[in-house]
Amino acid sequence: MPTLLCGQPRSVITGSVADEHNRPLPNVNLFFKKAKRGTVTNSDGQFRLRLPETGDTLTASCTKRRPYP
Repeated sequence: MPTLLCGQPRSVITGSVADEHNRPLPNVNLFFKKAKRGTVTNSDGQFRLRLPETGDTLTASCTKRRPYP
């Protein structure tokens, strides 16, 4: 299960997504359900996403993982 680490400066969430071995997960989709706003993690598993005006649920999904040696 991926780990989602977040900081909340004002109206923006920043953080990173990593696997169970603390390796960054690139190309993870992060999406607020009600606000219909999202982003994708970069090659280092990092993201930045503006918070919606009201409470919402952040979902994360990954459709394909790169193989690790």
